[in-house]
Amino acid sequence: LGGTRLVLFGGMTALPGHGSPVKHLLEQNSGGVGLLNDMWYLELRGLDLPCVVSGLCSAVLPWRRVDVAGQTPQPRSGISSLLSPSGQLNIIGGAVVGPERLSDANDWWSFNLRDAFYKYCSAT
Repeated sequence: LGGTRLVLFGGMTALPGHGSPVKHLLEQNSGGVGLLNDMWYLELRGLDLPCVVSGLCSAVLPWRRVDVAGQTPQPRSGISSLLSPSGQLNIIGGAVVGPERLSDANDWWSFNLRDAFYKYCSAT
């Protein structure tokens, strides 16, 4: 927000003992894959150009989890997202766990970065 934070939503992880989640994704097999719907941000204020170019940064950049009350999107991976000038992070589609395999979400959620809440929007 305002060029000072990197925001991450969702993603994929391997369940214990199941190896790489990428293998399961390529096989379109939802077994062994854990999808996430949490949101995190990395505060970038401690970075400057010489630090980034040299890779010699002394700043500690803290990751922070965004706690959201109320309705949240289904856990997913592979979303498309767009940040609007008004501070809305639009989360579109992605892969969700279906009955036997990963399937397309075909939905759209808008997350208000200032007030930390989601709103379901029609994708049609």
